[in-house]
Amino acid sequence: MRLVAADEILFPPFRFDLTGERLWRGRAEIRLRAKTFAVLRSLAQRPGQLVTREALLETHWPGIAVEDGSLTACLREIRRALDEDPRQPRFIETVHKRGYRWIATAPSEAVSGDTRSSLVGRDAELLRLRVLLGDAEAGSGGWRS
Repeated sequence: MRLVAADEILFPPFRFDLTGERLWRGRAEIRLRAKTFAVLRSLAQRPGQLVTREALLETHWPGIAVEDGSLTACLREIRRALDEDPRQPRFIETVHKRGYRWIATAPSEAVSGDTRSSLVGRDAELLRLRVLLGDAEAGSGGWRS
């Protein structure tokens, strides 16, 4: 789900910086391998959509004969970074023998619908509030200017 800024995806307590290619939990950066980051990006940019294993392999390993284990390793790394149990997913749902689906809910969706339309011109302020909320939920709150 794309929120407020075109280059960030917020799914508390995480913030996914697409431009800087960084994943944050509060103020702590979670380091991912480049391929793993790319797979996470492919899923997070398609909320609710089934992304097949074949599509992920063709996109991220084009023209290379790789085993499913490469993709499985990326998913395992993503889930470890997100502290996610695949049996009780909060962010990535496994669709058996087919692929994966991004199921994280945006903060505005979880509370009361998308507020962007009613607060035109306040994108930067809304993003800042969402980042601070993510920090607070991660236990690393505190005011920063």
